[in-house]
Amino acid sequence: MDLTKLPDSEAKQFVDFAAGLVFGRGGDMDRLSPKVFLLMPRGMTGRSSAADEAQ
Repeated sequence: MDLTKLPDSEAKQFVDFAAGLVFGRGGDMDRLSPKVFLLMPRGMTGRSSAADEAQ
């Protein structure tokens, strides 16, 4: 979800809605940059951290 062109007040409303949607569906949300988010369904994993890659 790319919110870079939205004013902060509107972007916050989208993030709040998406967070509720993701939570309700058992998924996850990952912030990729200040106004870009990855919404993931249940069972899908997001970006791996350096610690995960080392294993």
